This record gives sequence, structure tokens and C-alpha cells, in this order.
Amino acid sequence: MSYVDSLPERGAWTPDPDVVAATRRAMQLVANPASSSLECLVEQVGTSVASAQAIPMAFALLARDPSPQALLDAANIGGDTDTIGAIAGAILGAALGEQVLPADSLSMIEEVSHLNLPSVALELLELRDQALVGRQEESAPASSPTSPAGRVVLMGQILVDLAVRGEALPSPGGDVWATDEGMHVGGGFNALVAARRMGAEAVSLSPIGDGPYSSLIQAALTREGITDLGPRIAGIDNGFCIAFTDRTGERTFISTKGAETMAPASAWADFVRTMHPGDVLYIDGYLMDHPANREAAEAALRVLPEGVRVLLDVSPVIGIPSALPSGDVIVSMNHREAQEIAQQRGDSSVHDRCREPREAARAMLSLLGRPVLVRAGAQGAYVARPSEAATSTCCQDPTRVPTPRVDAIDTNGAGDAHSGVLAAALAQGIPLERALLLANCAGALSTTVVGPASCPSREEIEAAADALEARADGE
Repeated sequence: MSYVDSLPERGAWTPDPDVVAATRRAMQLVANPASSSLECLVEQVGTSVASAQAIPMAFALLARDPSPQALLDAANIGGDTDTIGAIAGAILGAALGEQVLPADSLSMIEEVSHLNLPSVALELLELRDQALVGRQEESAPASSPTSPAGRVVLMGQILVDLAVRGEALPSPGGDVWATDEGMHVGGGFNALVAARRMGAEAVSLSPIGDGPYSSLIQAALTREGITDLGPRIAGIDNGFCIAFTDRTGERTFISTKGAETMAPASAWADFVRTMHPGDVLYIDGYLMDHPANREAAEAALRVLPEGVRVLLDVSPVIGIPSALPSGDVIVSMNHREAQEIAQQRGDSSVHDRCREPREAARAMLSLLGRPVLVRAGAQGAYVARPSEAATSTCCQDPTRVPTPRVDAIDTNGAGDAHSGVLAAALAQGIPLERALLLANCAGALSTTVVGPASCPSREEIEAAADALEARADGE
């Protein structure tokens, strides 16, 4: 797999899952005794003719049992058995030779099919040799396909939100009534939904467990067209979060920890090393609060390919991985989180400067040494970047990005909408200034709708951005 992954891209791009990444995940399932049964592989890998299912399944069957038994398993698991069996048989024969296959079985196949397979094989070898000679004689290089838009890849957690709405949180020992706002898939899912609203391909690497919440998450990913390549964690369900929204639209969270916090050490690195320039890695800062996920994220960032952009949402836990690159990265936070970072990392003068969002952006660039985006609600957002002529964290004057004026009724998911749209716009090659404006519009408009996955459509986002630009031109 490493060799295939090292080869240059060929053919035309498709929105289907990456075959190498899917095969790595299938091998991870086999390596875990709890997920290596045929029943689990059928459920988690799939048995269709699609290359992202048939090829990983063939590798997985051989990893379970590198013998002719794998071919019998392929013939009996259902789905496109002939394709999976043919791939597995070709790999087995190429790796171990014809002698690994029972002579009586080969004779029986020849007797029944009358295909004269040995002669066919020899003729194919002759064609291969002719093709190799012809390729060596070609002088013109093959043309390369046009680069497609990148993907938005979530490295973080997906769990289930139990949303409620009330007047205000109770005082300690108190009691309040609340309105049930429903059960929703949340966490990093909301950002991926926002990316899909923009038409971007989205990939989830969130660990998925066993249980009703896990099933709900998998169904939601499928419904939204989000590719699910997260590691499977047996024996535990994904966690849930009680999301309380008060009368002002402010939200408070109480969360449990489940399978989504238990990423295997190399699970994310195995996928991240296959990412391509133009892809955007969206990092949910909450992962820094989970030791297993923090370790997996640090390992993934150490193998991040050049040209992959990173968008880190530090989250209320103020998660900033130590391996975070200094180039092709944006560290996004709200004003409150910027003040918290200033309190943790700076002196009192830095904290005082962060009372205003513009100066908070400047201070965060100085502290973190990376481009910073500070979201300030109705005041818009401020982005601070190093000066092109500077060799240190000296920055240009922070740039304000305007935002639409709206009557907010539910801020739950506004940050996710902002991050998801920003990641998608960057993956689609939209200039940063326009991408930031689109993200602000998405975040603002999402607060006018109840629910966490409330990102508006691309048409609504672009219309709001166009109106802001027209207003700026007229002033």
C-alpha cells in the first residue's frame, strides 16, 4: 500500500473514498480481534463492486488468512463475490506462487470451464512484455489530469447532542424546566455538514463505536454524503452532549466521553499521510482534551504532506497541538477563547490588550506564531498574519472581516458553520479574503435557525456575502 500511495496520480478524479485509505482502515479492523470477524468486515468495509470496497475487502480477507481459505471466504460473504475473489486470488498467487493453490482445485476448474487458463496466462504475459517495450520507446510524457478541488477532512470527534432550551441555567441545587429541541448528531459533524453545503467533499476520521448513538452517527454521515473513514472502536458507544440554550441564544454544554475519544495511535496518521495538496485538514481542538486523540493527532501532524492546509478551531478547551505546522495554517478562535489563551500564556499586559478583538488577534499572532482568526460575533472577525517582509511574528495590521446583522436565536453550531464553510472555501481555491467573508455570513445566518447543524445553503451564504461587498463598495 505504501508503494501504491507513493505513485503519481493517474486517471480522472472521482468523489468516491480513497482506496488506499479504505484499505488501511480494513487492515486496522483485521488487526483488532474484536473487529476481525467476517460479519464485522462485511458491515464496516462492504462487499460491493466499488473499488473502495472490493479492494479493501480482498486485502482484509488475505490478512485474516493468507491461504486459499480467503478465496472461499470471498465466495461466501455476499455482494460482488466474484470480483473480491478474483482480486484476492490474484494477490495470493502473485505473493506465494501457483503452488499455494490446491492442484486438484485447479484441475477441477480447468475441467469444468474449458478455458485453457495456462495458455491464456502465457499470452497475457507476452502482451505485458510488448507493452513494456513500447512504453520505453515513447518519448512524449503523458499529460497530467487537471487537479480537482480538495477535500475537507475532520480530525476530531463526532457525538450526539441532546438539545434543550430554557430561560436560564439553574443555580447550584436549583431546578428549571426546558423544552426538548431533539436529538442531533453534533461535534465535528456540524462543520462537515457546512462544508457539504458549500459543495465540498467531506471526510470524517472520528472514531465510531458500538451502540445506538454510533448507529445514529453513521446514518447521519451517509445521509449528508460524508465519507466515513474513522476507526471502529468495539464495545463502547459514542458519547453524548446535553446542549442547553438560554433565552439570549447562548449555549452551555455538558458532555460525556465515548468511543469518539479513543482514536488508535496511528489511525489518523495512516490517513493524513495520503492527503494531497489542496486538501484542508480541519482540527477540532476538543481532541486535546482526550489523551488518545491528542496522541493520534500529534502523530498525524508529524506526517502531514506539504501543501495540505490546516484549519484549527481551538475550541473552549484551548487545544493547540505541539506539532501544528507554522505554514499553511489558520488558528481560529472566538474572542472569549483568545482572552483565555492570553490569560494562560501571556502576562497581565497581554490579557489587557485582548479586551478588544482587533488587539486580541494581534496578541494571539505574537503568542502562537501562526496566522490567527478571532471571531467576534456581531463585530465580525479579525485576521492577523505575519508581515511578508518579517522574519518573526511581526504582523500586518489585523484585518476586519464584516458580518451580516441578524437577530440571533440560537448560537449553537455557529462556530462550526463558520469553520466548515471556511475550510470548504479554501479547499475549493477561493481567495482567503472571500473565504473569510463567506464563513462570517454562514456563522451569522446559522444563528437565525434553531439547531446545531444549521448552516444555510451556498446560495444564501453567497448572497449575503455579495450584499456586504456591495455595501462596502458604496461607502
